[in-house]
Amino acid sequence: MRNRHRILRTTHTYLGGVLLALALTGCSQGAPNQEQAAIPGAPSSATNVAAGEAESLKAPGELSTFSAYTPSIPPEGDNKQCALDDINGQPAANTKIFNADGSAALGGWAGDGQGHAAGRALLVLKGSTQSYSTPIHTSVQRADVAKALGSNAESNYGFEVNISFHEVAAGSYSMLVADPSNPANICDLHQTFTLH
Repeated sequence: MRNRHRILRTTHTYLGGVLLALALTGCSQGAPNQEQAAIPGAPSSATNVAAGEAESLKAPGELSTFSAYTPSIPPEGDNKQCALDDINGQPAANTKIFNADGSAALGGWAGDGQGHAAGRALLVLKGSTQSYSTPIHTSVQRADVAKALGSNAESNYGFEVNISFHEVAAGSYSMLVADPSNPANICDLHQTFTLH
């Protein structure tokens, strides 16, 4: 009987270690399943990341900060391929005020004005006297956007970013998407807000 209990304890210890190893393996930092597609018309809450892009993205929950944006911003850009779908999980149109010491989770999509995903871009907060920017990267699958733009080759138009307003002065701002290599290529997200 003692031997049987010793064998059961040894087996339990071994199986516990195996289960722990399997659980930890399942938590590895690999790219999420790419076969899930966003539902057309739904907010960009999907977290599908294109293969090889995960390294360049901030970790979930890590906040992106803003810095001064100095390029001249044209009154209106030719690029009309962008939208801000949600702020903190709510429709973007419902959010108009933020706290200066706060943060926000944004989801939307951005194209380059030529029918392709923007790739690496800047989220610009345009104020009356000062503007700010933070990098965004279109890596979220948005089949609905690809279909609307007639793109058969790519569907990584979506972006998700967690931003901190800590470095942004209080005031009123409009949100834009800018091409870092061509600041004249901007897209107005048609969202304005006040930072207190």
